[in-house]
Amino acid sequence: MVESIRQAHPEVIVRLHMCGNTDSLIPQMKQLPVQIYELDSPTNLACGAGMLGAGPRNPGQCLDITDMLEGTPEHVYEASRRCHQTCGKFHIVGTGCEVPPMTPAENLHAMVRYSREHRPEEFEATAAA
Repeated sequence: MVESIRQAHPEVIVRLHMCGNTDSLIPQMKQLPVQIYELDSPTNLACGAGMLGAGPRNPGQCLDITDMLEGTPEHVYEASRRCHQTCGKFHIVGTGCEVPPMTPAENLHAMVRYSREHRPEEFEATAAA
């Protein structure tokens, strides 16, 4: 399916998201012709980044839904920084599938504030080290 999309629309950027812990699937995921891997929070981000390699195909990881729902704005901001530091300049700040409807507005604002205050190239990926 992904190959047919890429053949028909080579200009399209394909993002792959699989919910849950996909640690055991990362070798197979690496074979897919996608440009962005979005790893769900149960997945080991450092391991995933190391296996998928540095570069434009480096994974991003979403913040844990529990962090968004129950964390403080400071916790959400720090979690955003840790994910960015692990993935490096190709990290995309986000919550994955969804922003839970009951997310406190200040937590969402903290995540957005992090993305506005930090540049992608601020961190080199630490996962491959």
